[in-house]
Amino acid sequence: MVVDYLSWYKNIYTELYPFEDCWNLLSSSIPENLDLLSRHVEAVRDSDIRDRMALSNEWGHPVLIQRIAARNQVESNHVMPAIGASNGIYLVCAALCRPGDHTVVESPAYEALLAVPRLLGVDVTSVPRRPADYGIDAERIADAIGSRTRLVMVTNLHNPSGSMLSESDLQALGETVRKRNENVRILVDEIYRDFIPGDHRPAAALDDAVITVSSLTKVYGLGLLRCGWIIAEPALIEQFRRLQSSVYGCGSRILEVVSSVVFDRLTEYRKNALSGVEYNRKTLHRLLQPLITGGLLTDPIPRYGCVYFTHIGGVEQTDTLVDFLAREYRVHVVPGRFFGDAGAVRIGFGGRGTHVAEALTRFAEGVQVFTGGRRDS
Repeated sequence: MVVDYLSWYKNIYTELYPFEDCWNLLSSSIPENLDLLSRHVEAVRDSDIRDRMALSNEWGHPVLIQRIAARNQVESNHVMPAIGASNGIYLVCAALCRPGDHTVVESPAYEALLAVPRLLGVDVTSVPRRPADYGIDAERIADAIGSRTRLVMVTNLHNPSGSMLSESDLQALGETVRKRNENVRILVDEIYRDFIPGDHRPAAALDDAVITVSSLTKVYGLGLLRCGWIIAEPALIEQFRRLQSSVYGCGSRILEVVSSVVFDRLTEYRKNALSGVEYNRKTLHRLLQPLITGGLLTDPIPRYGCVYFTHIGGVEQTDTLVDFLAREYRVHVVPGRFFGDAGAVRIGFGGRGTHVAEALTRFAEGVQVFTGGRRDS
Protein backbone atom coordinates (compact mmCIF):
# COMPACT_ATOMS: atom_id res chain seq x y z
CA MET A 1 0.00 0.00 0.00
CA VAL A 2 1.34 3.46 -0.94
CA VAL A 3 1.48 5.66 2.13
CA ASP A 4 3.35 8.82 1.08
CA TYR A 5 1.41 11.73 -0.37
CA LEU A 6 3.38 12.42 -3.55
CA SER A 7 3.33 8.77 -4.66
CA TRP A 8 -0.42 8.61 -3.99
CA TYR A 9 -0.96 11.89 -5.85
CA LYS A 10 1.12 10.86 -8.88
CA ASN A 11 -0.59 7.49 -9.12
CA ILE A 12 -4.05 9.10 -8.96
CA TYR A 13 -3.09 11.58 -11.68
CA THR A 14 -1.73 8.80 -13.89
CA GLU A 15 -4.98 6.87 -13.52
CA LEU A 16 -7.21 9.92 -14.12
CA TYR A 17 -5.39 11.49 -17.04
CA PRO A 18 -7.19 9.63 -19.89
CA PHE A 19 -10.70 10.19 -18.50
CA GLU A 20 -12.81 13.28 -19.11
CA ASP A 21 -15.53 12.42 -16.58
CA CYS A 22 -13.25 12.71 -13.53
CA TRP A 23 -13.65 15.85 -11.45
CA ASN A 24 -10.31 16.80 -9.99
CA LEU A 25 -9.94 18.91 -6.83
CA LEU A 26 -6.51 17.49 -6.04
CA SER A 27 -4.24 20.13 -7.56
CA SER A 28 -2.86 22.90 -5.36
CA SER A 29 -1.81 25.00 -8.35
CA ILE A 30 -3.42 26.99 -11.12
CA PRO A 31 -3.44 25.33 -14.57
CA GLU A 32 -0.43 25.64 -16.86
CA ASN A 33 -0.75 28.81 -18.92
CA LEU A 34 1.06 27.53 -21.99
CA ASP A 35 -0.56 30.03 -24.38
CA LEU A 36 0.73 32.96 -22.37
CA LEU A 37 4.17 31.36 -22.03
CA SER A 38 4.38 30.73 -25.78
CA ARG A 39 3.43 34.32 -26.60
CA HIS A 40 6.01 35.72 -24.22
CA VAL A 41 8.83 33.54 -25.53
CA GLU A 42 7.91 34.35 -29.13
CA ALA A 43 7.90 38.07 -28.32
CA VAL A 44 11.56 37.99 -27.29
CA ARG A 45 13.92 38.71 -30.18
CA ASP A 46 16.11 35.83 -31.36
CA SER A 47 19.19 37.89 -30.55
CA ASP A 48 18.07 38.36 -26.93
CA ILE A 49 17.53 34.62 -26.48
CA ARG A 50 20.91 33.85 -28.08
CA ASP A 51 22.66 36.37 -25.84
CA ARG A 52 21.13 34.84 -22.73
CA MET A 53 21.84 31.30 -23.92
CA ALA A 54 25.50 32.21 -24.37
CA LEU A 55 25.91 32.98 -20.66
CA SER A 56 27.13 30.32 -18.25
CA ASN A 57 24.71 29.02 -15.63
CA GLU A 58 27.22 27.08 -13.55
CA TRP A 59 25.92 28.77 -10.38
CA GLY A 60 22.51 29.56 -11.85
CA HIS A 61 21.81 31.72 -14.88
CA PRO A 62 22.93 35.29 -14.05
CA VAL A 63 19.92 36.94 -15.72
CA LEU A 64 17.52 34.68 -13.82
CA ILE A 65 19.31 35.41 -10.54
CA GLN A 66 19.07 39.14 -11.22
CA ARG A 67 15.35 38.87 -11.97
CA ILE A 68 14.63 36.82 -8.83
CA ALA A 69 16.62 39.27 -6.71
CA ALA A 70 14.87 42.32 -8.16
CA ARG A 71 11.46 40.76 -7.75
CA ASN A 72 12.20 40.01 -4.07
CA GLN A 73 14.02 43.28 -3.31
CA VAL A 74 17.27 41.59 -2.26
CA GLU A 75 20.85 41.59 -3.57
CA SER A 76 21.84 38.89 -6.09
CA ASN A 77 24.26 37.24 -3.65
CA HIS A 78 21.26 36.35 -1.48
CA VAL A 79 19.72 34.21 -4.27
CA MET A 80 20.33 30.69 -5.53
CA PRO A 81 18.16 28.97 -8.18
CA ALA A 82 16.87 25.49 -7.38
CA ILE A 83 15.00 22.86 -9.38
CA GLY A 84 11.65 23.74 -7.83
CA ALA A 85 10.82 24.56 -4.22
CA SER A 86 11.01 20.89 -3.15
CA ASN A 87 14.62 20.77 -4.29
CA GLY A 88 15.21 23.97 -2.31
CA ILE A 89 13.78 22.34 0.82
CA TYR A 90 16.07 19.35 0.34
CA LEU A 91 19.17 21.50 -0.18
CA VAL A 92 18.48 23.57 2.94
CA CYS A 93 17.83 20.51 5.13
CA ALA A 94 20.81 18.55 3.80
CA ALA A 95 23.20 21.50 4.14
CA LEU A 96 22.22 22.46 7.68
CA CYS A 97 21.31 19.13 9.31
CA ARG A 98 23.16 15.91 10.12
CA PRO A 99 21.83 12.53 11.29
CA GLY A 100 20.72 12.86 14.89
CA ASP A 101 19.94 16.58 14.59
CA HIS A 102 16.44 17.90 15.21
CA THR A 103 13.87 20.00 13.34
CA VAL A 104 10.57 21.57 14.37
CA VAL A 105 7.78 21.52 11.77
CA GLU A 106 4.30 23.05 11.78
CA SER A 107 1.24 20.77 11.82
CA PRO A 108 -0.75 20.14 9.70
CA ALA A 109 2.15 20.14 7.27
CA TYR A 110 3.04 19.64 3.64
CA GLU A 111 4.55 16.17 3.72
CA ALA A 112 7.95 17.12 2.27
CA LEU A 113 8.69 19.22 5.36
CA LEU A 114 8.46 16.00 7.40
CA ALA A 115 9.77 13.48 4.86
CA VAL A 116 13.00 15.23 3.85
CA PRO A 117 14.53 15.57 7.34
CA ARG A 118 13.50 12.01 8.19
CA LEU A 119 15.15 10.80 4.99
CA LEU A 120 18.34 12.48 6.23
CA GLY A 121 18.14 10.81 9.65
CA VAL A 122 16.95 13.98 11.40
CA ASP A 123 14.41 13.85 14.23
CA VAL A 124 11.19 15.82 13.71
CA THR A 125 8.85 17.40 16.25
CA SER A 126 5.47 18.55 14.96
CA VAL A 127 3.96 21.63 16.60
CA PRO A 128 0.26 22.30 15.89
CA ARG A 129 -0.81 25.62 14.48
CA ARG A 130 -3.55 27.34 16.48
CA PRO A 131 -7.00 25.80 16.06
CA ALA A 132 -9.56 27.66 13.96
CA ASP A 133 -7.30 30.23 12.27
CA TYR A 134 -4.17 28.05 11.81
CA GLY A 135 -1.98 30.85 13.13
CA ILE A 136 1.55 30.33 14.45
CA ASP A 137 2.19 30.07 18.18
CA ALA A 138 5.80 31.28 18.36
CA GLU A 139 6.20 30.43 22.04
CA ARG A 140 4.99 26.87 21.50
CA ILE A 141 7.47 26.43 18.65
CA ALA A 142 10.25 27.82 20.84
CA ASP A 143 9.33 25.36 23.60
CA ALA A 144 10.02 22.49 21.16
CA ILE A 145 13.55 23.75 20.38
CA GLY A 146 16.50 22.03 22.06
CA SER A 147 20.26 21.91 21.77
CA ARG A 148 20.11 19.58 18.73
CA THR A 149 17.59 21.71 16.82
CA ARG A 150 18.89 23.12 13.53
CA LEU A 151 15.74 24.13 11.65
CA VAL A 152 12.18 25.33 12.16
CA MET A 153 10.01 24.90 9.04
CA VAL A 154 6.71 26.62 8.20
CA THR A 155 4.75 27.60 5.09
CA ASN A 156 3.19 30.95 4.14
CA LEU A 157 0.50 30.84 2.88
CA HIS A 158 0.03 27.75 5.00
CA ASN A 159 -0.25 24.49 3.10
CA PRO A 160 -2.90 23.08 3.53
CA SER A 161 -5.14 25.70 5.20
CA GLY A 162 -4.28 28.84 3.23
CA SER A 163 -3.77 30.82 6.46
CA MET A 164 -1.55 33.91 6.08
CA LEU A 165 1.31 34.95 8.35
CA SER A 166 1.92 38.70 8.45
CA GLU A 167 5.36 40.33 8.53
CA SER A 168 4.89 40.93 12.26
CA ASP A 169 4.06 37.22 12.76
CA LEU A 170 7.27 36.23 10.97
CA GLN A 171 9.38 38.78 12.84
CA ALA A 172 7.97 37.59 16.16
CA LEU A 173 8.76 33.99 15.20
CA GLY A 174 12.35 34.92 14.34
CA GLU A 175 12.88 36.84 17.58
CA THR A 176 11.34 34.10 19.73
CA VAL A 177 13.33 31.30 18.10
CA ARG A 178 16.58 33.28 18.34
CA LYS A 179 16.08 33.82 22.08
CA ARG A 180 15.74 30.08 22.57
CA ASN A 181 18.66 29.02 20.35
CA GLU A 182 20.54 31.59 18.26
CA ASN A 183 21.90 28.88 15.93
CA VAL A 184 18.50 27.72 14.70
CA ARG A 185 17.41 28.76 11.20
CA ILE A 186 13.81 29.17 10.07
CA LEU A 187 12.82 27.89 6.63
CA VAL A 188 9.69 29.57 5.26
CA ASP A 189 8.20 27.94 2.17
CA GLU A 190 6.57 30.88 0.36
CA ILE A 191 5.43 29.07 -2.76
CA TYR A 192 1.85 30.41 -2.26
CA ARG A 193 2.82 33.91 -1.08
CA ASP A 194 2.04 35.70 -4.34
CA PHE A 195 -1.62 34.73 -4.08
CA ILE A 196 -1.74 37.65 -1.60
CA PRO A 197 -2.33 40.86 -3.61
CA GLY A 198 0.28 43.61 -3.47
CA ASP A 199 4.04 43.59 -3.04
CA HIS A 200 5.62 41.70 -0.17
CA ARG A 201 9.15 41.26 1.06
CA PRO A 202 10.25 37.63 1.35
CA ALA A 203 10.50 36.33 4.90
CA ALA A 204 14.29 36.05 4.45
CA ALA A 205 14.48 39.85 4.07
CA LEU A 206 12.88 40.33 7.49
CA ASP A 207 15.38 38.40 9.62
CA ASP A 208 18.89 37.01 9.08
CA ALA A 209 17.82 33.71 10.66
CA VAL A 210 15.17 33.11 7.98
CA ILE A 211 15.54 31.24 4.68
CA THR A 212 12.90 31.53 1.96
CA VAL A 213 12.17 28.90 -0.68
CA SER A 214 9.70 29.40 -3.52
CA SER A 215 9.06 28.69 -7.21
CA LEU A 216 6.99 29.55 -10.28
CA THR A 217 4.73 26.53 -9.79
CA LYS A 218 1.68 27.20 -7.63
CA VAL A 219 0.74 30.83 -8.32
CA TYR A 220 2.09 31.01 -11.84
CA GLY A 221 1.18 27.56 -13.17
CA LEU A 222 4.66 27.00 -14.58
CA GLY A 223 5.87 23.84 -12.89
CA LEU A 224 7.14 22.63 -16.26
CA LEU A 225 9.99 25.17 -15.99
CA ARG A 226 11.21 23.64 -12.68
CA CYS A 227 12.19 27.16 -11.60
CA GLY A 228 12.64 27.42 -7.85
CA TRP A 229 14.92 29.51 -5.67
CA ILE A 230 16.38 29.97 -2.21
CA ILE A 231 16.82 33.39 -0.58
CA ALA A 232 19.17 33.58 2.39
CA GLU A 233 22.24 35.26 3.82
CA PRO A 234 25.26 35.00 1.43
CA ALA A 235 27.19 32.68 3.77
CA LEU A 236 24.26 30.24 3.72
CA ILE A 237 23.91 30.55 -0.05
CA GLU A 238 27.54 29.41 -0.35
CA GLN A 239 26.75 26.35 1.76
CA PHE A 240 23.76 25.49 -0.41
CA ARG A 241 25.80 26.00 -3.59
CA ARG A 242 28.44 23.51 -2.50
CA LEU A 243 25.80 20.88 -1.84
CA GLN A 244 24.00 21.71 -5.07
CA SER A 245 27.17 20.97 -7.04
CA SER A 246 27.32 17.49 -5.56
CA VAL A 247 23.61 16.74 -6.00
CA TYR A 248 22.94 17.86 -9.58
CA GLY A 249 25.82 19.96 -10.87
CA CYS A 250 23.81 22.78 -12.44
CA GLY A 251 20.32 23.31 -13.78
CA SER A 252 19.07 23.43 -17.36
CA ARG A 253 20.29 26.55 -19.14
CA ILE A 254 17.30 26.39 -21.51
CA LEU A 255 14.76 26.29 -18.69
CA GLU A 256 16.57 29.00 -16.74
CA VAL A 257 16.65 31.31 -19.78
CA VAL A 258 12.92 30.78 -20.42
CA SER A 259 12.28 31.40 -16.73
CA SER A 260 14.16 34.69 -16.94
CA VAL A 261 11.81 35.69 -19.79
CA VAL A 262 8.84 34.85 -17.56
CA PHE A 263 10.19 37.08 -14.77
CA ASP A 264 10.26 39.99 -17.23
CA ARG A 265 6.47 39.55 -17.56
CA LEU A 266 5.52 38.11 -14.19
CA THR A 267 2.79 40.69 -13.51
CA GLU A 268 0.64 39.32 -16.33
CA TYR A 269 0.88 35.73 -15.04
CA ARG A 270 0.00 36.83 -11.54
CA LYS A 271 -2.94 38.94 -12.68
CA ASN A 272 -4.30 35.94 -14.57
CA ALA A 273 -3.86 33.66 -11.54
CA LEU A 274 -5.50 36.02 -9.03
CA SER A 275 -8.45 36.62 -11.33
CA GLY A 276 -9.12 32.91 -11.87
CA VAL A 277 -8.73 31.97 -8.22
CA GLU A 278 -11.01 34.77 -7.00
CA TYR A 279 -13.68 33.68 -9.47
CA ASN A 280 -13.42 30.13 -8.10
CA ARG A 281 -13.47 31.37 -4.50
CA LYS A 282 -16.89 32.90 -5.15
CA THR A 283 -18.02 29.53 -6.50
CA LEU A 284 -16.61 27.87 -3.38
CA HIS A 285 -18.63 30.22 -1.15
CA ARG A 286 -21.79 29.72 -3.19
CA LEU A 287 -21.65 25.92 -3.19
CA LEU A 288 -20.01 25.09 0.14
CA GLN A 289 -21.14 27.87 2.50
CA PRO A 290 -24.51 26.10 3.02
CA LEU A 291 -22.58 23.02 4.21
CA ILE A 292 -20.51 25.20 6.55
CA THR A 293 -23.63 26.86 7.90
CA GLY A 294 -25.21 23.44 8.39
CA GLY A 295 -22.17 22.06 10.23
CA LEU A 296 -21.19 19.48 7.61
CA LEU A 297 -17.98 21.40 6.94
CA THR A 298 -16.42 22.96 10.02
CA ASP A 299 -13.74 25.36 8.72
CA PRO A 300 -14.08 28.81 7.11
CA ILE A 301 -13.06 29.33 3.48
CA PRO A 302 -9.63 31.02 3.36
CA ARG A 303 -9.29 34.57 2.11
CA TYR A 304 -6.26 33.82 -0.05
CA GLY A 305 -4.73 30.95 -2.01
CA CYS A 306 -6.26 28.10 -4.00
CA VAL A 307 -6.69 25.39 -1.34
CA TYR A 308 -9.38 24.80 1.27
CA PHE A 309 -8.69 22.49 4.23
CA THR A 310 -11.77 21.49 6.15
CA HIS A 311 -12.97 18.92 8.63
CA ILE A 312 -16.15 16.97 7.96
CA GLY A 313 -18.72 17.04 10.75
CA GLY A 314 -18.99 13.64 12.42
CA VAL A 315 -16.17 12.07 10.34
CA GLU A 316 -13.04 11.21 12.28
CA GLN A 317 -11.12 9.59 9.40
CA THR A 318 -11.82 10.82 5.88
CA ASP A 319 -10.24 8.06 3.75
CA THR A 320 -13.56 6.25 3.47
CA LEU A 321 -15.28 9.50 2.44
CA VAL A 322 -12.57 10.21 -0.15
CA ASP A 323 -13.02 6.72 -1.61
CA PHE A 324 -16.82 7.16 -1.64
CA LEU A 325 -16.58 10.49 -3.47
CA ALA A 326 -14.23 9.02 -6.06
CA ARG A 327 -16.34 5.90 -6.61
CA GLU A 328 -19.84 7.38 -6.55
CA TYR A 329 -19.33 10.95 -7.75
CA ARG A 330 -16.07 10.77 -9.70
CA VAL A 331 -14.72 13.70 -7.69
CA HIS A 332 -11.27 13.55 -6.12
CA VAL A 333 -9.94 15.37 -3.03
CA VAL A 334 -6.92 14.76 -0.80
CA PRO A 335 -7.43 12.97 2.54
CA GLY A 336 -6.17 14.99 5.48
CA ARG A 337 -4.02 12.18 6.86
CA PHE A 338 -1.34 13.15 4.33
CA PHE A 339 -1.00 16.43 6.24
CA GLY A 340 -1.21 14.86 9.66
CA ASP A 341 -4.94 15.47 10.26
CA ALA A 342 -7.05 12.42 9.42
CA GLY A 343 -10.39 14.15 10.00
CA ALA A 344 -9.96 16.70 7.20
CA VAL A 345 -9.78 16.91 3.42
CA ARG A 346 -7.93 19.36 1.19
CA ILE A 347 -9.77 20.82 -1.79
CA GLY A 348 -7.77 22.47 -4.57
CA PHE A 349 -9.80 25.10 -6.43
CA GLY A 350 -7.22 26.68 -8.74
CA GLY A 351 -8.49 24.91 -11.89
CA ARG A 352 -10.69 26.00 -14.78
CA GLY A 353 -13.85 27.69 -13.55
CA THR A 354 -16.43 25.37 -15.11
CA HIS A 355 -14.52 22.27 -14.01
CA VAL A 356 -14.18 23.53 -10.43
CA ALA A 357 -17.90 24.39 -10.27
CA GLU A 358 -18.98 20.92 -11.41
CA ALA A 359 -16.47 19.22 -9.10
CA LEU A 360 -17.61 21.25 -6.08
CA THR A 361 -21.26 20.52 -6.89
CA ARG A 362 -20.49 16.81 -6.88
CA PHE A 363 -18.40 17.13 -3.71
CA ALA A 364 -21.18 18.96 -1.86
CA GLU A 365 -23.81 16.40 -2.83
CA GLY A 366 -21.51 13.49 -2.00
CA VAL A 367 -20.69 14.84 1.47
CA GLN A 368 -24.39 15.31 2.24
CA VAL A 369 -25.22 11.77 1.15
CA PHE A 370 -22.23 10.24 2.97
CA THR A 371 -23.05 12.01 6.22
CA GLY A 372 -26.75 11.19 6.04
CA GLY A 373 -27.90 14.52 4.65
CA ARG A 374 -30.70 14.84 2.16
CA ARG A 375 -29.92 14.31 -1.51
CA ASP A 376 -31.69 16.95 -3.61
CA SER A 377 -33.87 15.57 -6.41
